[in-house]
Amino acid sequence: MRARILIRKGLRAGEEIPLSPGGVVFGRGEEAQVRLPDSSTSRRHCLISAEESSWTVTDLASKNGTCVNGVPVESASLKPGDLIQIGLTTLQILPDDDGCGQGTSVEGTDGDMRGETISVAPLSDGQGRGSGFRTGMPRDSMRALLDIEDLALRCETAGEFFNRALQRLVSAVGGARASAMLKGRGEPVLFHASAPGCPEGRANPDPAAAEKAMSSGTGLLLRNIAIDPGSAEAETAAGLFYSAVYAPIPSACGSDGLIYMDTQGGRGDLDRGDLMTARAAASAAALFLARTSGMARAGSRDEGVRAGAGFGMVGTGPEMKAVFALIARASSAPSPVLIRGESGTGKELVARALHDAGPRKEGPFIALNCAAIPEGLIESELFGHEKGAFTGASGRRRGCFELASGGTLFLDEICEMPRDSQPKLLRAVEERRIRRLGGAGEIAVDVRLVAATNRDVEEEVKAGRFREDLYFRIGVISIGLPPLRSRKDDIPVLANLFLEMYRRETGRKISGFTPGAVEALREYGWPGNVRELRNAVERAVVLAEGPEIGVEGLAFPGTAARTPAHPVATLREMERAHILAALSSENWNKSRAAKALGIERSTLYEKLKALGISGAGKGEPE
Repeated sequence: MRARILIRKGLRAGEEIPLSPGGVVFGRGEEAQVRLPDSSTSRRHCLISAEESSWTVTDLASKNGTCVNGVPVESASLKPGDLIQIGLTTLQILPDDDGCGQGTSVEGTDGDMRGETISVAPLSDGQGRGSGFRTGMPRDSMRALLDIEDLALRCETAGEFFNRALQRLVSAVGGARASAMLKGRGEPVLFHASAPGCPEGRANPDPAAAEKAMSSGTGLLLRNIAIDPGSAEAETAAGLFYSAVYAPIPSACGSDGLIYMDTQGGRGDLDRGDLMTARAAASAAALFLARTSGMARAGSRDEGVRAGAGFGMVGTGPEMKAVFALIARASSAPSPVLIRGESGTGKELVARALHDAGPRKEGPFIALNCAAIPEGLIESELFGHEKGAFTGASGRRRGCFELASGGTLFLDEICEMPRDSQPKLLRAVEERRIRRLGGAGEIAVDVRLVAATNRDVEEEVKAGRFREDLYFRIGVISIGLPPLRSRKDDIPVLANLFLEMYRRETGRKISGFTPGAVEALREYGWPGNVRELRNAVERAVVLAEGPEIGVEGLAFPGTAARTPAHPVATLREMERAHILAALSSENWNKSRAAKALGIERSTLYEKLKALGISGAGKGEPE
């Protein structure tokens, strides 16, 4: 089957290579037919060959491996639109037709769906492989798809990815509205965006067309759909008719949802190029969902994981389900929220979920770590300052309250805020007005405050370090995050998510964890919670010597194989031994030890006190 290979990323981006029947060898050596000047590419890295009805990629024992749609392979069949990663280079295989040659076109009205023309084209094989885009696609659309693919590899939450990806998509297509629907067993999760200049309003897909597109795994292009004169959409429509595109988001289970675009209130007809653009964006969405797996897959069978799909978190137990329910209820309210939990439990993830799921999602999200700001500068960071307000104030500067106006202000480690600054924060929260340092007038701000702490706030109030009135004001809604050690069933799921992430980043061919390693992960105390687990998996992937990560590859105490002849250490003993080992390796420098453990320094001091560990490196601790 004739085809060509498009170099989408890398030093030779934009080039096309014809795929001959004998195949093409890619690498950085002279023996490669297509040379890629990249040190992460082997001299003979991989072979892409054509057969009568298919294409195949074969890894030629390369050092860093070959990936297809983010999955390491030794040999794999390819379909149109598949992405092949070779070091820093991304290739895409394209047929010699326009990318729609295998589709069918149905003229007239189809069943319950409105419109005169429906174009249908195959989308995916159900493994996250999309149909890709054609080389005749407008340059703006091609650039947009590269940006969306980057978002799929970087974003951590569904809200962050879909909000940004849809906005990029409609900006490239021009004059359209778009939405993404992630399906689950309950109500679908919806995200929306409108192109600049397009009247506000949600793009709502027709249920019959959406169901047909998702159930059949095909893309739909509908033209000449009549607008109901009595509908709310008619008030902002640019004409009597509009067109729409349906692009299912593929998965191994069929479809995770779809990306929808229409032209109500915007440009004229969408065309087949727009259909291909939407399908390629849906392929990127499939890559995002596959990368984040249980964190974002709305179609998960587990209700707890599905409940956290839109929030970028994993949770199967009753505690995390309660957290997800609180986020869902609190996201639409303007009330302040206080997030409580140990360091590394994901407090900022909850804050971002509250922002992304609420009415302020289009506004800014500004985060400030109160523990990281010197005491004399905290008020300048919060409220800003005028020129000459203090030594070094060479110009006017807006503070976090002004920067976050219309959105969300997240104050992490709020209990570390100096007591003298707390009354001013309380006044700003209550009156929604601030005054810059050195300023004469007040400035109105519209901010939703979300705060977080790893301390016992009630104890801080009793000790006089935190104002009681401020505590009551910021804690209107309180969300408590459980430590990882109380969520044993989530540990293997999270570990595999991080394994997949770092396996893709490093190109290492690691199949998974051994049963013994999984059990060790479950039994360890994780004083640094999810952050420490992530660091442990990253270290294990980088240092792994075989195809699996065993107990010996996990660098924390208590994971060595044990027999009944040896007593099992308690979690406290394991945690103490782990912290002592970190302190010893860093010559008792507590800042470096906390960084190595993946926890805040304040958390390390609390654990040293709780575990009875003292000393400063002048000998053995008590």
